[in-house]
Amino acid sequence: MTDRLAWTDGQLHVGEMMITTQTGVSIYDGSDKTDYQKGLITLTSHRILWKDNSSQIELPLSVIIFSEKKDASFTSKARLLCTLSKSQEQKRPGPFASSRHDEIQFEFREGGCNEFLRLIQEELVKKRWLLQSLKPTTATTSDRLHRTGISGIESHMQHQLNTQEQSISGAFQDLNKLMQQAKDMVSISKTIANKIQEKRNDLTSDETIRFRSYLLSLGIDNPVTKESAGSQYHVSLAKELASVLEKALKDTNGIMTLSDAFCRINRARGYEV
Repeated sequence: MTDRLAWTDGQLHVGEMMITTQTGVSIYDGSDKTDYQKGLITLTSHRILWKDNSSQIELPLSVIIFSEKKDASFTSKARLLCTLSKSQEQKRPGPFASSRHDEIQFEFREGGCNEFLRLIQEELVKKRWLLQSLKPTTATTSDRLHRTGISGIESHMQHQLNTQEQSISGAFQDLNKLMQQAKDMVSISKTIANKIQEKRNDLTSDETIRFRSYLLSLGIDNPVTKESAGSQYHVSLAKELASVLEKALKDTNGIMTLSDAFCRINRARGYEV
């Protein structure tokens, strides 16, 4: 889905942080080779940036549903596979007008794929691009003259109220975007689960393992809800939470902070938190 790529000047946005860089990275539209080969890839808290001597491209992290690694073979190096959402939001012009694939691949010809995958998965959990940065304002002499007496206090309070309303409105817009991506993710996992169920006798062991790996990367394929569990909602939810956290607790010697447990459940259940 290379049509989600856009041209960029490479400058960091307000509040954006650079995480890591790697040279010798090529871009593929699905498995199809593109003209963008052996460039410098940069991961920030908001985007993936790629550039060579003639082009600079960006991919917002907000459009990535999940990421995984494709191991190296005799014909290619290790690749980072990013499955993208099918959002209809307008974006800036980019190198591709359309694409028939739902994923974009980055081939790491000089190594570094494992570390890049680990860091991008951390950023996808943190979702720091949703944080609103407040721009400082400079008060003019005229403003200061009007901030006197009762009328000045009222004007100041009204200004604060308007600012808060704008911030809340922006936060809900970002939340709606996040909810839409979560719905896409759960929809994909349910489709895979149904396919396994329908074709249980027809699937080979390799295909079953592949489907299971997709489900593990997506989280819980069919999270418990009040609608599906009915009167057994709390019992079923408790069993689901125990199942998700059991392996994680074994890896951490049986101890985990409440915030870490919440993040794992939040990621696994998607929008059914």
